[in-house]
Amino acid sequence: MPKLFGLWNKDQTKDALCRSKLKGGAGLSNDQTKPLYDEDFDGKSLSKIVFEFEKAQQSGNEQTLNDITEEVFKNDKDARDKVKNWIKNELIEKNKIEVPLFDSEEQTIIPLTSLGTKIFTVIVF
Repeated sequence: MPKLFGLWNKDQTKDALCRSKLKGGAGLSNDQTKPLYDEDFDGKSLSKIVFEFEKAQQSGNEQTLNDITEEVFKNDKDARDKVKNWIKNELIEKNKIEVPLFDSEEQTIIPLTSLGTKIFTVIVF
């Protein structure tokens, strides 16, 4: 699986969500991903969930991954639980994601986590 989830289109995101857990996917059915696909849920959407969860953890906010995924998967608890566990166990804990470098609201540089190493990028305006 690519590490830059933010670049995935909705087809690639759906494929990752439908891929079996044994192959690193979330294990959702096509029926579970159809509402997401119809709403153009793509890598940017997935990255936003991960980013918001990471931000909540770093700031000590009590908002959990369940709260964040509940906003997306309002009517499907099974899909919500599968995606929550996939994000937590496959993407975050195994460092298969890259988080944004620059928080434009805070005007700060954020460390990029990639394969367990910290990389900092200088942004010149």
